[in-house]
Amino acid sequence: MKRVLVTGAANIGKAGVATIIYKWGQEFDNTVLVYDYLMQRGLPDRKYQEKIKEKGGIIYTLPRNQKGILATIQWIKSIIKENNYQIIHINSDSAYVAAAYVYAAKRGGIKTIYVHSHCTQIDDVHIYNRMIKTIIHKMCKPYICYNSKCYLACSELAGIWMFGKRNVVSDKYYTIYNGVEVEKYLFDFDTRKQYREKLKLDGKFVIGNIGRFSYQKNHNFLIDVFSKLHKKYSDTVLVLIGTGEYETVIKEKVKTLCPIR
Repeated sequence: MKRVLVTGAANIGKAGVATIIYKWGQEFDNTVLVYDYLMQRGLPDRKYQEKIKEKGGIIYTLPRNQKGILATIQWIKSIIKENNYQIIHINSDSAYVAAAYVYAAKRGGIKTIYVHSHCTQIDDVHIYNRMIKTIIHKMCKPYICYNSKCYLACSELAGIWMFGKRNVVSDKYYTIYNGVEVEKYLFDFDTRKQYREKLKLDGKFVIGNIGRFSYQKNHNFLIDVFSKLHKKYSDTVLVLIGTGEYETVIKEKVKTLCPIR
């Protein structure tokens, strides 16, 4: 049985990437492969902790008295050495975050490094922050490409963002789609009826969206489009489900443009 150290799993059950990573770990045969999760700050809800433990996985969290990038790198390095990890699976939205993990992994002695891209741009509300972070991201791309055993991404665009077009068409690149257990989400008439009654949506044309309230998810565009649709068809309702740093801004925009429920 091999143990793989995995990053990017913070906020399991709340963040999409973290939840996908957690689900992968739950699907593996734990006599063959086990995911151990490097979460830095905080723990997921107890139900997720228990499921990870049942699979034989370990969760590592950074001690509160350790702060800053250097302390984090030293912490990761010590975990790798103490537990003799040989493989690390780095899940990241940006090359500069991935690069820090790559550096720590190499210092710890890991030679098998997988970098997995889950994004196509920097997620930051402020335009100047995005510009600076994008520049740093581009500077770090050669480093992670040189040190990755292969290039992984949830889509070709995410692959280009992290590794560049030349590497995406190479034999080292693989697209791994974010698989979903579709059976859990199949249409159910009784559930539909129950929620329509609960939310007073009978006779309405409902448009639903589930996603973290952040710049990256572009709720602004969705709300702008819906406001025009609603003016033309008054029986339409937009249902937004999620939390996030942009939540207050989104609520204010909805109040301004659309009748809020």
